[in-house]
Amino acid sequence: MSRPSALRLTRRTLLAAAGGLAIPMALPSALPRASAQAATSGTTLKAAPGRRPELAGQRPLPLFNDALPGPAVRLKQGQPATLRLQNGLGEAVELAFPGLRLPLGATPLALAPGESREVTFTPPDAGTFLYQAQSPAQHTLAGALVIEEAKGTAYDTDHLLVIQAFPQPGGMPVFTVNGAVSPTFSAPAQARARLRLVNASPAFLPLKLHLASPYVLAIDGQPVEPFAAMGDRLQLPPGGRADIAAAPGADGRITLDSPGGEIPLATIAATGSGPAPSGAPIPLPSNGLPPDFPLTGAARFDLPLGEAARVPAVLGSLKAGRAVVLTLTNPTDAPVAVNIQGHPARPLDHNYDGWQPWWHDTVPVAPGATVRVAFLAQTPGRWPVVARRGGDGAVVVRTAYEVTR
Repeated sequence: MSRPSALRLTRRTLLAAAGGLAIPMALPSALPRASAQAATSGTTLKAAPGRRPELAGQRPLPLFNDALPGPAVRLKQGQPATLRLQNGLGEAVELAFPGLRLPLGATPLALAPGESREVTFTPPDAGTFLYQAQSPAQHTLAGALVIEEAKGTAYDTDHLLVIQAFPQPGGMPVFTVNGAVSPTFSAPAQARARLRLVNASPAFLPLKLHLASPYVLAIDGQPVEPFAAMGDRLQLPPGGRADIAAAPGADGRITLDSPGGEIPLATIAATGSGPAPSGAPIPLPSNGLPPDFPLTGAARFDLPLGEAARVPAVLGSLKAGRAVVLTLTNPTDAPVAVNIQGHPARPLDHNYDGWQPWWHDTVPVAPGATVRVAFLAQTPGRWPVVARRGGDGAVVVRTAYEVTR
């Protein structure tokens, strides 16, 4: 992931997260075990006030199906699926589905209080995705959307780890995985497991992988040619996802770098015995995104990311089949995560004359940095672009681009 050293988790960023999520926190030991609740096509996801005494005393939290995180929705690539959405809150809920190349995301999926809606779609891409409310005040309305490969993969062990953050009065936030503090997952000692990491928190997360031979398989849901995680580290922006392949090794853990030392997130316990695998793992099947496309004649838009920036409601309109180059400039002293809905984007290299070898729907932009990304507009609709400040999740820019037939 680009510029990892510039996006390290700092005490300021952590405390900003604590200040932006006003929930009193009980002792970490009071949290439950990791939730295994899952949903499939045809399931209803209902947003309603829920009670988690170990998190917020008797204060209600907005939750999907009274679960934290929301149920993991598991669908199949290329097969029609239906989700029923209900808003049982006294306020509107605006849902986003980062990374999905689907018409349902062409306009924000907004549900008024008491409204129900049914959405039917056929997911073209396999991968690890996310559904989440757009308002920072509704940060608990989030869950994973896993679209399984049509023909399966080589990984028999497949674990989902949804990371969230909750403040503790007077201290650092508590980070949970699937709603629990430092849960344990099992994996064979002699084979790599597939671990789907989802950052559903407002913080940039610098992860340390205490695992045997960790390789990155996918970024933001899109497969990559497997590559070794540099220094066994991985950075996830808010809303970002990564699939990794790794064996537990002698000390199977995933931790979070922080100013006070490493924070345990999850333990990966070995089952059986035997040597850990060596060499690159088997890649995931491609989703068929174009390996290259010309930028001659591309639509080019500049997007400043400061809160005082004057950004139009719509950056511009273009016909399907045209390339787009977005220049993202962050003049602030805080990292920003830019979610580009509708079309995964390829970062351009530092000379801006070549591609970096992966796709993003959530683009990290370090303080004072400029990042350029490009994508091929294919699906008609009006697609949101939302930039959030790392730490408190505040929206600093909200705009859109329009694709016509």
